[in-house]
Amino acid sequence: MSNETSPRFVSIDANKSDTVDLPTGQCRALYVGSGGTLVIGFAGGGAGVTFSNVQNGSVIPAAAARLFNTGTTCTGVIALY
Repeated sequence: MSNETSPRFVSIDANKSDTVDLPTGQCRALYVGSGGTLVIGFAGGGAGVTFSNVQNGSVIPAAAARLFNTGTTCTGVIALY
């Protein structure tokens, strides 16, 4: 686990996909513009993890490698690196 506490240096719009990882690899957190359900995957594959009732403007401190299309209702998701 990283002990990184410095500010985020790079951010990209996180495109939803059930088959393709985020283009710049595993992020440090996800910003959610409009809330709902967020389904993410981690490096190395495996089943997605579902975050329910995510609020507008939330930052999810999870090292996600993929933002799944299936099950994700959140919009305006930005990957923070």
